[in-house]
Amino acid sequence: MSITCGFFNSLNGDRKYNTTQMSNMIDSLINDGVFMSVGTSLIVKPSSGMTLIIGEGRAWFDHTWLYNDAPWPITLEDSNLLLPRIDTIVLEVDNSDAVRDSTIKVITGHPATNPVATTLIKSKLINQYPLCHIRVNPTATAITAANVTNKIGTSDCPFVTGILQTINIDDLIHQWEVEWAERVTSYQDDTETWTNEQRTAFLAWVDQEKTEFLSWLTALETELTSFKNASEADFLAWFNNVKGQLSTDVAGNLQNEIDAEIQKQFLRYHDLISRTTSITKNDTTNVITIVAESSEATSNTTIEKTVDGRVITSLIEPSTGTLNYIKTATITKTVSGTSIVEAYTTTFKA
Repeated sequence: MSITCGFFNSLNGDRKYNTTQMSNMIDSLINDGVFMSVGTSLIVKPSSGMTLIIGEGRAWFDHTWLYNDAPWPITLEDSNLLLPRIDTIVLEVDNSDAVRDSTIKVITGHPATNPVATTLIKSKLINQYPLCHIRVNPTATAITAANVTNKIGTSDCPFVTGILQTINIDDLIHQWEVEWAERVTSYQDDTETWTNEQRTAFLAWVDQEKTEFLSWLTALETELTSFKNASEADFLAWFNNVKGQLSTDVAGNLQNEIDAEIQKQFLRYHDLISRTTSITKNDTTNVITIVAESSEATSNTTIEKTVDGRVITSLIEPSTGTLNYIKTATITKTVSGTSIVEAYTTTFKA
């Protein structure tokens, strides 16, 4: 080690100074780093394809300065077909006699399943300072902002904010990362709790609806069976009575024949075996609709509650012909029991 000084006037060449001695004067005022207030501070951004742009800016490293006065493109090597890699864009200061230059260049990483950035050169003559890391995914043809990790402003490549002042945001970034991780964990816990609550409530609702539907369906089947049995008995009693009363009446016999033919056609289509039946209930109007379909006819039955009973209307629409067949059964509760009035009619198809 030795003591140096300067600058003094030279007499006959007895005072000569090199670049290091000249730079020492600036070193006493400026720490190493990228100037925060010049241009865009050499920040790296994707351009198109595998090309990135180095922003304008000035830096001071290893007693030397570098200045970029316009956006400068730099292109990465093509991606690997199978594995990712981490490339690094660096500011390199080379004090070797053969080079004596500062530049910005790409250090291409090694493809690997879990790639890491290449260790940068730190030596007496050559030093590399990272501007950013870039993840190059397999078969990638373009670089996005999400692939770029900025290093300017960190301890590896600090900002110069003023004379003898630098800023290192490593601690700040770490704090942000911790806070973000805690917030993400909190959101995940809240989301999971909410999801479980909603799932439990939904399953309970489904079970309740299923129970109520099965109960309603069982009651409907029982009611329809009871109605069928009661209707058949009442109809036979009515029919035998009317048949006896009108057996000697020509007009009555004619009407009997008409009613019998309507009933015959109604029952022919109503009792088809090969059919598809659907049952729906309108909770607003309290009307049950039963639709049975076959290749020969469509049956549409509605069961509507009234104040003192029910009205059941069955409309048969055959696939052929011009007539529809209708059976109407009115069930009324009376003081002595239940009254059922049935009628068969026809209408022309619309």
